[in-house]
Amino acid sequence: EKINGLVRRISLQRSHNNSITSDQSSNQGDKENREKLVQQEIEKRTTILSNFANRIFAILIQSVDQIPFGLRWICSEVVRFGKRNSTDQSANVIYLISNVIFSRYITPAICTPDSFGIVEHDCSPQQRRNLVIIAKVLQNFSNNKLFGEREFYMTPMNKFITAHSHELLGFYNSIVDVETLEEHMSMKLGSFVVPEILPIVETHIIHIKLNELITLHSLCSSLYQSLPNVTLSSSISSPSISYPE
Repeated sequence: EKINGLVRRISLQRSHNNSITSDQSSNQGDKENREKLVQQEIEKRTTILSNFANRIFAILIQSVDQIPFGLRWICSEVVRFGKRNSTDQSANVIYLISNVIFSRYITPAICTPDSFGIVEHDCSPQQRRNLVIIAKVLQNFSNNKLFGEREFYMTPMNKFITAHSHELLGFYNSIVDVETLEEHMSMKLGSFVVPEILPIVETHIIHIKLNELITLHSLCSSLYQSLPNVTLSSSISSPSISYPE
């Protein structure tokens, strides 16, 4: 919600003077003065862009617990498989989850807030470009990748990437620090879970759907008929069964 509010405020910027990527140029003074003005403008816009990126990242760090368990579990599995299959022992496979968290989950909502219901209006081309530039910074930052000659105009943002690289690593480690699927399922009883995943609980309550109950009875009947001279012990307590409404 905090990120949604921040993206909403960015997209609502109307004045070209506040635009992160406006195309104004100064024709005043000689070449030296123009270069000085350009440098000052670059520093000003770099500061604005860094502040926006830093605020979004700070919100993400504070919101790790709000990331859905399924997404965090997928990230932990990506890291586990990456460590098992990586041929380069020096590679930090934790950055593999950037494609899951940022490319598929965060930057699309930043680039197109109108498509995700964050804003009610359609973004103008200038507003869209502002958001894309912010998303571009976060995307490179998520991969701990500095801007190079291909995007030379973005190189001033390399200071932001290097300054927060340690915090990014801690953020990723917090995401993958999640319980296993078996532990998670044991805390939240599903509609029907096999005994290897669901440990025995004191109440002996099983939540089961009607069609699953019919299938279970059919399998028990088939097994019982295939085994002659089988008697059921009366000492076995039957678990209580509750049906979901």
